This record gives sequence, C-alpha cells and structure tokens, in this order.
Amino acid sequence: MVNTVATGSHGRLMTDLAATLDGAEFQSLCAYGRGKAPSMPSVRVGSQAGVFAHVALTRAMDLHARGSSRATSRLIAEVSAYAPDTLHLHNVHGYYLNAGTLFSHIKKTETAKNTHCDFSHSCFLLTKVIQANSFLKPASVSTCSICSSDRFNISAIS
Repeated sequence: MVNTVATGSHGRLMTDLAATLDGAEFQSLCAYGRGKAPSMPSVRVGSQAGVFAHVALTRAMDLHARGSSRATSRLIAEVSAYAPDTLHLHNVHGYYLNAGTLFSHIKKTETAKNTHCDFSHSCFLLTKVIQANSFLKPASVSTCSICSSDRFNISAIS
C-alpha cells in the first residue's frame, strides 16, 4: 500500500487496512512519503529534503508529480522485491513520487492487473495519469460533500 502519510486520517486508512490483512494472515507492506513511520512493516519513500525539492520544482516549474525520480525508483525496487499480488495506491500526489515513473513501471508488471487506486479528490495529475495509462479505468466517481470536488475509485482493467 502506498500513501502520502502513515498517520492521520489518510494514513490510518492505510494502516488499518494493513492491520486487517495481517490479522487475516496476509502480508502487507506500507510505503509512505512524509511523516512518522507506522508500527508495522513499512518503507519511507524519499526524505524530507526530497519532499522540499519536489515542492520547489512544483512551485517554480509547475512540474507536480515529476520530481522525486530517485525516491520513486527506490520504491519500485522495494515493491519489486516484495512482489505483491495487489497494489493499493492512496493519495500518490503528495510531493514524494514521480507519477510517470511509478505508473509506467506498474503498467509493465503482473501487479497491474490488481492495482487499486483511491484518490480522495480529483486533480490535474489524476486526469493525466488516467489518460496516459490505459490499464486504469474509473470504477466510480462521486462528489465530495465537503468540497464538491470529484472522488475517484479507480481499478485496473483485467
């Protein structure tokens, strides 16, 4: 499972799901980009300095989700070594991943058939990722009652 943080509301979604899977005798690995590590098997994607560099690249050059190439490559190596049956992505747009690199890699693997993405709110990045990766399709779209933006649930095409 990949998420921006491993704590707070979004982080708790990931860690609770991991705990449920672990309790059902499945194995899970949490990857997060910012904040504190959870008390379970996890890997930090990049560093705080890398997050700041990614933010600077986004603000100065409007290249959101195009920084953090090394951090993303390291995550890909970790995920490849772990060899998951399913990959759960949640909030991949938090200044810690290179979306193009990540989705290009996923597209080439068997895991692509079992990739599940939860994006809380739509964004330009999400639109571009869906357009560039034909193996993803919106499974459902609803409107957030708080901010009126779209909420996406995206699944891989088997």
